[in-house]
Amino acid sequence: MALKARRSVCQFCLHQQAVAVFKTIPLNRRCSTNSYGEEVTEDVDVRKLLKDSRITVRTPLEADDVNLDVHSGEFKTSISAKAVLNLNKPPKSKNRFDLSQKSAFMFGGDSLHMDSVFVDRLSADPSVGEVFEEASSLLGYNVLDICLNGNSDLWNSLNYSDVVTFVTSMAEIAWIKKHRPLVHDGLIMTCGIGVGEISALVAAGALGMPQALKLVKDRRDALQQAVRLSESGLAVVYGSKKTKFAALCEHLKSFGELGGIEEPVCNVAIHLFACTKVIGGHMQCLKHLEALQKEYNIRKIVPLKSAIALHTPLMKAASEQFAVALNDVVFNDPKTWTASVYSGVTGARYQRDDFVKKNSYAAKMMLLKQLTSPVKWETIANRFSQRGRNDEYPNYYEIGSGALIKESFRQINAKAYTRCRKLKSFIEFVERREI
Repeated sequence: MALKARRSVCQFCLHQQAVAVFKTIPLNRRCSTNSYGEEVTEDVDVRKLLKDSRITVRTPLEADDVNLDVHSGEFKTSISAKAVLNLNKPPKSKNRFDLSQKSAFMFGGDSLHMDSVFVDRLSADPSVGEVFEEASSLLGYNVLDICLNGNSDLWNSLNYSDVVTFVTSMAEIAWIKKHRPLVHDGLIMTCGIGVGEISALVAAGALGMPQALKLVKDRRDALQQAVRLSESGLAVVYGSKKTKFAALCEHLKSFGELGGIEEPVCNVAIHLFACTKVIGGHMQCLKHLEALQKEYNIRKIVPLKSAIALHTPLMKAASEQFAVALNDVVFNDPKTWTASVYSGVTGARYQRDDFVKKNSYAAKMMLLKQLTSPVKWETIANRFSQRGRNDEYPNYYEIGSGALIKESFRQINAKAYTRCRKLKSFIEFVERREI
């Protein structure tokens, strides 16, 4: 049976045409019984049927992609006859929640865009000032003074970068709790890059601030041991569809070998969004990026002010010391958590059972692997972009001074990005109202 279908028809029409074609298949072609009375399912030649109905092979047969190969991501050329018969069945209803009043926190992992004026306005609130006072008493120096009177070189130094990033994030959380309690009460998801993942654990209720701050300090001390062993760094590489990042990294490693490095390291450190990665490794390798820009179709290269190649194998030297610090960490009961936390190593949610079994070994291993494994931020952002019952998105709050989160989220899902919020706008509104 040939269907008179135009090429420019809607997806629903294509689906109906495919179902109509499959209905014409004789029943004994769909399923039959053998000599023992057992049902035998035959395969249907989908390629021929789609050709007859003028529907492209790339067209999904239904919303759930029944003919999609989960391993290759390509559409199959033949599917089970049972699957064909199920095409007429209505899709199962999905139990979704209303996300319009829910919140998701995204924590930055660097202090590249620290704003001392913003911190000054933030710390004017007494509840926020208490956060800085508590952090200063635990660390033994004035964190607020560093934030207000420091400069970019000081903020980005290994001594203070993680501490400043974590404490300012906790200060913003304290402000939200006081002035926007509904935002905090509606929190359902948290995530972060680098040290921002520890901030996410605190926001979800997995850790208290004193223990988390000690963990941040121990993490910094471990990284300082690794940075002494080699000169390394990070760079944001804006590529194109033709850019082969794996081949680029291997090419850069060859320059390291020529420079006398026995085992050069150059790997993707953060998967930001399509065709854009943060690459980290030996500086002997990274300094040749511009020379390969044309060959690998790279649009732009932005070196980051980082003296250390986080999320690459170069941080293996810091793992042993940080593992000792993680051994003493005691997480809160997962039953008391208020939100889910996403891991940068897997791009998926932490399993809460991992925080109670065998001294939370599995969860601590994730935090340890984070030092040497690339951050799957693109995967996390796609999971964060889930829609609710009426196709609405939750409200996203970018917390911390990192700029990569905002840019990457806009590139990954423009519609979800319209729901992103910045704390600065809220503070300005509260200040105007109080005046």
